[in-house]
Parts: sequence; C-alpha cells; structure tokens
Amino acid sequence: MSRTSAPGRTVVVIGSGSLAQHVVNSLADTVTGPAAVHLVARSAGTLATMAHMASCRAALLGAAVRFTPHPMDPARPGDSVAALVDEVGADLVLSCSSTHSSAEVRERPSRWTDLVRAGGIALALPFHVRFAALMSDAVARGGGALFLNASFPDAVNPVLAALGGPIHCGVGNIATVAASLTGTGEPGERLRVLAHHHHLSAPERPTDEARVWTGAEQLKDVRERMTALRSCDRRMLNALTGHTAALLVRDLLGDRPFHTHVPGPL
Repeated sequence: MSRTSAPGRTVVVIGSGSLAQHVVNSLADTVTGPAAVHLVARSAGTLATMAHMASCRAALLGAAVRFTPHPMDPARPGDSVAALVDEVGADLVLSCSSTHSSAEVRERPSRWTDLVRAGGIALALPFHVRFAALMSDAVARGGGALFLNASFPDAVNPVLAALGGPIHCGVGNIATVAASLTGTGEPGERLRVLAHHHHLSAPERPTDEARVWTGAEQLKDVRERMTALRSCDRRMLNALTGHTAALLVRDLLGDRPFHTHVPGPL
C-alpha cells in the first residue's frame, strides 16, 4: 500500500494490553516528531505508566514526541474516544483492544477457551467486532481520522466495512510473518508475502504453506525460513507485531509512498 500525502502527526492508541504497550514503546523509538500520541483505555494506572515510559524513551532519543494518557469512561467508551479524537484533532486512530483477548486461550483456560480451541477463533468474532465497531463509530463521530484495527482484522475489518464504518486497514499477523521471513533472508531482499494468522503455525499440508515471492520468483524454502518464528513463545510475538504496527503508523504519518504488508481485505 502507499500514501503520497501526510495526514498529520497526532495519533490515538486505544488499549493498554501487551500489544498496545509494545506499539507505544516502538512509536517512541521510531517516530521522530514533532508528534503527539494520546493513549486511551480503562486502566488509568497502566496508561500513566505507558505514557511515562514512552515519553522517557523518546526523550532519550532526542525525539519531539510526547505521550499523554486519557482514562476511558468504562460506561461510555465510545463517547470517550469520540470526544478525544475531536479534541486533539487526531489524524490516525489505532485500536489494540477487544472484549476477547487472544491470550485467554493460553493464560485463562476454561470451557469457553476449550470451545474456541476446538472450533476455531472465528467463534470469537462477535466479541472482536463489538468493540471494533464501537471504536469505528467513535472515530467517525470524532472527525474522520484514519482508523486502524488490530483486533482479528482478517475477519473484523470486512464486517466494519459492511456496517458502513470507517476502516483504513488492519495490523497484525501478515506483517509479523513478513518480518520474520525478511529477518531470515539476505540483506536488502524485498519480499511479497501471502499469509495470515494460520501461518504462525506450520500447516499440516505443505501445499497450504505461506506463499512468498522475491521479484517474479516464488521462494521454495518458506517452511525452513519460518521455523524460527514458529518456535517462538507466542507471548513474545507481540513485541514484533507491535513494532510492525508502529512502523506502519510512522509511515502513514509521512509524506512518501511506502510498501508494507497488512491484513486484507481492508
């Protein structure tokens, strides 16, 4: 994807979980500023810590980027976000939150997570859609910033589009897969990757493996190059995913065309 005009340098990040924390830290490390990043979530204490740590990181790098926490009204989350987006004149909003955590299967097993494990993550789609749709509506009411969704975007974003809400694109697994493949290749190698969350694990059938091209040539050693990523503790992947999301935000705030990997459609 490419963008040829700068949309501005005011960002709102929704959420205070692991992914949001990694996104914010990477924004501190990669956005040179001047820029304002506003953090919104229900946990006031966690938000304050996130904002302070990120501001310190940016200051140590000499970047003109500051991070400000805004506790969300848990009874009226959509109104909180709409008011903030309007107040700060946000150019881009990234939602990293949901009413269903993908970590729940690993960290809080239950009969529900057993069902999700057996039936597939699509069972949790309504929970992801509910919050994302609320945030999409809030962004529309708050002035029409670019809206990016990190919550199961492969399935959620088409639903948001069908509902008529704003959705620019998602962030997530395809970028993580592409980053891993790039990290195991030759310096300067430019890849085009077709993959999704299913490819974080090795498919049972080799014919279902992710597809990767460099130029017109399709790579034949994808499974071997994916071994390192697939051996990682899943709890550590958010660090890489968050960094890919921060780089996307940085590039969307710029004024040059760029190439990247994002979930599709939208």
